[in-house]
Amino acid sequence: MTSKPVSPITAVCLLLALGVAGCSTGETTRQPVPYKASGSGESAGVPSVTPGRSGADVLRESLKALAQAGSWHMEVNGANFDQDVSGDCVGNSTNQGYPAEVLKKRDEVWIRMRDAFWNAPQGRKIVAKLPDAKGKWIHGTTDSPSVAVSAAVIPCMFGEVGALEDGTRNAKATKGQVTDVDGVKAEPVRLTASNGQGDATFYVAAEGKPLPLKITARSDSGLVTVVFSGFGKRFTVPPSPSAAQTVSVAEYEKASASASVG
Repeated sequence: MTSKPVSPITAVCLLLALGVAGCSTGETTRQPVPYKASGSGESAGVPSVTPGRSGADVLRESLKALAQAGSWHMEVNGANFDQDVSGDCVGNSTNQGYPAEVLKKRDEVWIRMRDAFWNAPQGRKIVAKLPDAKGKWIHGTTDSPSVAVSAAVIPCMFGEVGALEDGTRNAKATKGQVTDVDGVKAEPVRLTASNGQGDATFYVAAEGKPLPLKITARSDSGLVTVVFSGFGKRFTVPPSPSAAQTVSVAEYEKASASASVG
């Protein structure tokens, strides 16, 4: 799958948009010790374990380690995803505040809303316009201009490690003092977009392989917390839903727009 250029800070975490996409708010784990930049002039703290490497170097090595792991589990504010570097991704998230199943294979995406959505007022209006939609997968691609598909694509974009590397290239990376993430020593790297807007902090394992342990970022909806685990563990990718099990994202969006004004 070809990586696509995206803006610096959202490419690093793409997940800043998750608040808009509908993931539940709230932190899934306790927060690390407050960030402090390493170097002269800072208050006392645990110094960097990589004194000869810059924040950009630490981040680059972390993304390389993630790619070498091949696959991982990611929890994003309570939503869970298994994904790999081939672009496959399986997860459970929320869309418009309702539970949804997510499946991504390379550049194809499917999202299936649970009954709670279809039984809600907006869902019932959509079914009135598109009776076949209830219980089926909404099918599109990563290029689909759809809010529904974007809700699935954004958290799964960590599988496109090349896109993350491209996006971080022009972001300012500031290395911090060693801290603790759930009992594991981690070196924080704060990323700031070149225009000074938006920031996210990667917490990289300070011992062993420099894998990313956690990311925190601010979105318009609040704090986005990403926790990594399950590096290198295989996961089952279900078969692609058949044509009989799907409706196209174009059909769904048309029905949704009609329901909104109807």
